[in-house]
Amino acid sequence: MTSIKLNLSDQVREFTSQLAPETRSRFRSALREFQRGNTGDCKQLEDNLEGYYRLRIGHFRVIYAYQTRRNRLEADLLMMAPRKIIYQAFAHVASLLAGKFVEKESEEKERFYVSTKPRKRS
Repeated sequence: MTSIKLNLSDQVREFTSQLAPETRSRFRSALREFQRGNTGDCKQLEDNLEGYYRLRIGHFRVIYAYQTRRNRLEADLLMMAPRKIIYQAFAHVASLLAGKFVEKESEEKERFYVSTKPRKRS
């Protein structure tokens, strides 16, 4: 059986570090199984989240995407949160990262790209 390399985002690492010990242990166990190819409760997402997948661990969800790098299957674990908020929050983040247009509230109603880089303050 082929193992999958897991790449955890900073958000996933930070989120899991704040979990209760028992929940964190369950998360690690689920990731070990996932890495071995036992995907557990996974589903492909639809509509505006097409191309992404979710892994259910209790009432938490992990959003991830598959990549092939150097002829090896990898899973980029992008975001983890309670089911109640994960899909809406990830859709928002994904749209920002995709550089979608948003309308600027101004007299000219000019359009601009959302920047994901922090602004320098003067």
